[in-house]
Amino acid sequence: MNHTELGLLIARNCYKEDTYTPWGSRAISFDRRILSTNPALLDEIAHHLIKLLPNDISLLIGNANGGVPLTQAFRRNIQIPITILQKDDQNNLVVGHCNEYRGWVATLVDDTLCKGSRIVEASNLLNQLGITIKNVLCVIARGTIGIANLRERNITTLSLFTGEELARYRSKNI
Repeated sequence: MNHTELGLLIARNCYKEDTYTPWGSRAISFDRRILSTNPALLDEIAHHLIKLLPNDISLLIGNANGGVPLTQAFRRNIQIPITILQKDDQNNLVVGHCNEYRGWVATLVDDTLCKGSRIVEASNLLNQLGITIKNVLCVIARGTIGIANLRERNITTLSLFTGEELARYRSKNI
């Protein structure tokens, strides 16, 4: 499946409704729950995301909620260490097995990048543990605010699609 076909498939299957970003551009709202019910689509997305990974990647960390299904799909396709951040009952990030990766440079995985606040929160927590986040790998980067916020922290955004691209794909599906 090529990039365009994947975009059309995501727009058709993971579409909630057209939304507008805080900065006024049209975007698609990504429904991550669809991924847990469609393993074939999840694997296809993971296959395309893996192509975006830098060659020097040594650790993948799935961010709570959105990054978890994607990171689990990576486990079937790549041979590098993978761990997952979770949230506790009070909605705080829990690091789990991340302590064993002190001094490592990692890529954080999430489904959608909007303002970047979830990524920044996770990155700050991981930095306290001695793990440096070099990249964020996501399915959708919505707008430029999140990308700019991460760039200020020396984190590179690697995304399959922009929200605007998926909105265009959605309009082709109607």
